[in-house]
Amino acid sequence: MNLRIALLILAFSPLALPCHAAFTLVPGVDLYSEYNDNIYLSSDNEEDDVITTVSPNATMEWDTPRLDVSLFASVTFEKYLNNTDEDRIGPGETTQTSSLNALARLYREVFYLSVTDTYTRVPIDEGGRGGEGNRTINLTDSNTLRVNPYLQFPIMKDTRLTLGYTYTNQWYEEEEADDYISHTYSASLSKVLSPRVSASLSGSYKEYRPKDADEDAICTFFGCIEDRGGNYEYDEETVSVGISYQATERLSLDGSYGHTWLDYDVKGKGDTDIWSASADYEITSNYSVGTSYEKSVEISVSDGTSKNNKYSAYLRYNDRFTLNFTLNVQNVEYIEIDREEDSYGGALSGELPFNEKTGLTGLFRYTNYDQSGVDAEEYDRYGTRFSLYYDTRLGRVSTGYIYNRTESDRDNGDYDNNIIFISASLRF
Repeated sequence: MNLRIALLILAFSPLALPCHAAFTLVPGVDLYSEYNDNIYLSSDNEEDDVITTVSPNATMEWDTPRLDVSLFASVTFEKYLNNTDEDRIGPGETTQTSSLNALARLYREVFYLSVTDTYTRVPIDEGGRGGEGNRTINLTDSNTLRVNPYLQFPIMKDTRLTLGYTYTNQWYEEEEADDYISHTYSASLSKVLSPRVSASLSGSYKEYRPKDADEDAICTFFGCIEDRGGNYEYDEETVSVGISYQATERLSLDGSYGHTWLDYDVKGKGDTDIWSASADYEITSNYSVGTSYEKSVEISVSDGTSKNNKYSAYLRYNDRFTLNFTLNVQNVEYIEIDREEDSYGGALSGELPFNEKTGLTGLFRYTNYDQSGVDAEEYDRYGTRFSLYYDTRLGRVSTGYIYNRTESDRDNGDYDNNIIFISASLRF
């Protein structure tokens, strides 16, 4: 049951004039129970268990002439039948998931304030142990807060200047992950060149400040003797130019090119090109394809910054059933530690309705991963998920099966995992 209420409120206005606001609140609960034959993804001495979770949640939308807010909040109570040390039930132990997006128009169409906050569970090591349905291994709670006041000025016809500042506060539950605060100052100039073409020129300056910064690294031309990774302060300067081209009604092209300079407090300087290119084409109303390439500098959870090269492609079909195929190839070169990763893989997912209420969903995922340097490893990882569902007036009830397998060149690196589950996602 959606509660849609028209409210008379005082908006953000110097005159405090009343205006109408749209408010939507949707409460819900997600129920999930599974039998898992290898909860720790172990190569031997596997431990099985029955895990039950209850997740009350709420979705809220609030739109006014001067303020737009969307919020999703969920708290998950997690109970293990045998391994009760893994329970997450009491205060400070539950798993939270939340997403806040707020945009305030503080002064006319010039001064804005954007606030986002995301609380979720993320992998500590992207290449570490994992699989479909994993809820125990190589994971940490994460909260990302971003506050972004910015100004927009129309300086001439079809040309806009944007000046902004972004404060980021990144927190992780596990000590091995790297909390940080960053301050980013940015400027961009965008221009509509024609009905089909637009261009932009942008620059930014970022101060990256770990909350537990390492100031004792001894560095030479050959590298640093003490090298923890992710704990070094640095300043980052970036400039880039971009262009978007709507070639036809069905084909869109986007591209950008730039350069980034990193200036470390104790590790010296470095720089790299950054660029991106993408194409999306709607073959028919039912088929669409796309491809993209991106070279960027990213911040990892626990190993500092890295140079990322990522290629991806997709094919989507949506008519009597849905089908999505994605392909990814990626190279990650870490700047602060001796580590490089190459990976490739793909995923095939879809949904086949039998009638208006019942159907089948499926997923198959494959990844080949090759890490050199620190903790070198190569593995093939397979994951599948199938479920039968039934749609009720309140939401979807489903039951299914998950299988994970990893084949590694490390000793004790292989493991299998089988999960049988039943779930219900209800909205009131």
